[in-house]
Amino acid sequence: MHLANLETIIDTLQALPSCVINPQFQTRLLDLRTKSHNQELLLVVLGQYKRGKTTLINALLGEKLLPSAIIPLTSIITILQYGETKKVVVEYQSGPSEEIKLTDLELYVTETNNPQNVKAVKQVIISYPSDYLKHGVKIIDTPGVGSVHKHNNDVSYDYVPKADACVFVFAADPPISAAELEFLETVKDYLGKIILIQNKIDQVDLDDKKASLEFTLQTLQSRLGLSDLDCVQISAKQGLEAKLTNNTNLLKQSCVPVLEHKLSQFLTYTKDEALALSLIHKLLYLIQEIELTLQISKQSQQLSLKDLQDKLDAFENHITGITQAKEDSDFLLEGQAEKLVKQVLLDDIETLTKEQLPKLTNKLDTFYQTHRHLTGKELVQAFNDFIACEIKTIFSAWRKEEQAKLQGKLATILDRFSVTTNTFMTQVFETSANLFNLDLQTFNSKTKLPSTYEFRFAFDEYQVNLELFTPVVSRLPKLISHPLLFAKNKERLQREFDRHCGRSRYDFHQRVMRGVLQYKTELNDSLDHTIKTLAAAIRQGLKQKETQTAQQSIYAKQLDKQLQVINCIKTQLSNGSIISS
Repeated sequence: MHLANLETIIDTLQALPSCVINPQFQTRLLDLRTKSHNQELLLVVLGQYKRGKTTLINALLGEKLLPSAIIPLTSIITILQYGETKKVVVEYQSGPSEEIKLTDLELYVTETNNPQNVKAVKQVIISYPSDYLKHGVKIIDTPGVGSVHKHNNDVSYDYVPKADACVFVFAADPPISAAELEFLETVKDYLGKIILIQNKIDQVDLDDKKASLEFTLQTLQSRLGLSDLDCVQISAKQGLEAKLTNNTNLLKQSCVPVLEHKLSQFLTYTKDEALALSLIHKLLYLIQEIELTLQISKQSQQLSLKDLQDKLDAFENHITGITQAKEDSDFLLEGQAEKLVKQVLLDDIETLTKEQLPKLTNKLDTFYQTHRHLTGKELVQAFNDFIACEIKTIFSAWRKEEQAKLQGKLATILDRFSVTTNTFMTQVFETSANLFNLDLQTFNSKTKLPSTYEFRFAFDEYQVNLELFTPVVSRLPKLISHPLLFAKNKERLQREFDRHCGRSRYDFHQRVMRGVLQYKTELNDSLDHTIKTLAAAIRQGLKQKETQTAQQSIYAKQLDKQLQVINCIKTQLSNGSIISS
């Protein structure tokens, strides 16, 4: 019943004249209306890379449905919804969709088979006959923490603000990290329910398991003010293995049944409440924006045409200064990112070369000595295999370490940029408040900041350019051919190492700068929307002044009526009467 009441409130807001003329308000209200009507609860599974969230989903379903590996998935959203039979549909960014075989799923959602989403996949929808997915529940599998915030080319970022509840997966060792805390701080106000899962308990002893959980819960309470959280300790790996092998003892040991019971209780008894709370959070935030535009319009009616024009000019002058400062901040952000790449990445590549190339050269010497018995043709192939294998091993391991290092340093830079952007947002609201003597104490500007944006570097296969020596050289006597082949491959080893250093430098640089651009665009779009919304409210008041005087009192009464509606709705949403009704 409370969801029906929310739909009535949304319908009321949609009918307000100030919302009718604002396409963004209408779109956001329509999205909330659809969610409420369909009783659609989006349960998003979140977690840092290698926390085992995909394995967790597979363990709940009792099948290796979603691909999991040591390499990161791409930023492709995978939606699991109820269906009588298994069905996988790939939706493309260009609009069309196609049904694929379940066995082909990894061709679309893994970085190895779809690097940088070259196949332009929007999302993958899997229909599956599971009790968890009945009654409008959809499970959203995401690429990981910092990868569920929205950007221009990746719809996965839409799902954090749209989510109603989440299962957040972290590990027993190490316990919850600073990046995970920052992410939870960002999303907690958007979600009606957060269920914590401490995974991989099979990797620690009983004392460490207890200490890890206590540390995590204390940290969440002290740092984020979160208490009374549901937290279940499990081993998703053991749970999946147990279900696949019908091992009841291992299943009990994994504690997955405990999680299943808690999820069942949530989905059966508290799903509607969680959905309602989530919708209320989103409505209150949107209502604050609507209310502010109405207050500005109302104040505008009490001013003379000249005073109103002066205030519009003053607002635009202030905004010009803020915009210029924002552009300077953008320039500094790009400069700091470039500096990071030059100072950290180039130094690390130089260190890698100094440490690994001499070892690799010595290893080639030893390899040659132990393979001199081969024929010339066999030795050529052996050298090719050796160089390809060693290059791949060295650079795959190094890239993983470099990703973590760059990600940590870049997070610090982006965090400062987020704070700066929020400051500009606050200045915009304060400018309008001061000009029109408005009280904005109830307004909290919340920018959906991807403060833990994780750059998903492609750990693709390192291919080595193979040089096949002429049959003449390889067919010469060993005393002649082998020294020539060895010398040539020693030069080639150096050349291939240098080439992959250059490739890694270019790849990391491009991904860092592309990620910074997406991050910057996300924040700037939010700031630009705020500026345009407030400026439009002032211009609307100016337009009313210029075009009519007789209808001015009618327009003022209309604004008062809309504000009364807004205040009534805020009271209903804030005091919980919607939930209890």
